[in-house]
Amino acid sequence: MRAAVSDRLSDMLTRLKLTAVRDQLDGLLDEAGRQELSLRETLVLLCEREIARKDERRIEMTLKLARFPFVRDLSGFDFSAQPSLDPKRYCPESSALLIRRRLRFQRVVADRAVACSCSIWSTT
Repeated sequence: MRAAVSDRLSDMLTRLKLTAVRDQLDGLLDEAGRQELSLRETLVLLCEREIARKDERRIEMTLKLARFPFVRDLSGFDFSAQPSLDPKRYCPESSALLIRRRLRFQRVVADRAVACSCSIWSTT
């Protein structure tokens, strides 16, 4: 009985295109149980994870469509060559706030890249 319900739920989540929830459902429900979340809070958790995954995939796809020749980050930057720069300020790994800022920036760059590529294709 439990397997039938699980299969049915998986099929419905697939049909609704909630693949992040489908793929992580058991872990997310366990997490909600450990945190003693209400049903409403559990739904919020599930929606947050789905939205985060969709945003991540959208950014990846947009960057892929932009066909940038390469991706650069600051992981290999030599901060000792410029002592006035504080590595903690520029390395997103040092702060959750900076990670959020980086994701927002990537969304803006990705959206602009798609808009630019769409306008190029529409004018030709």
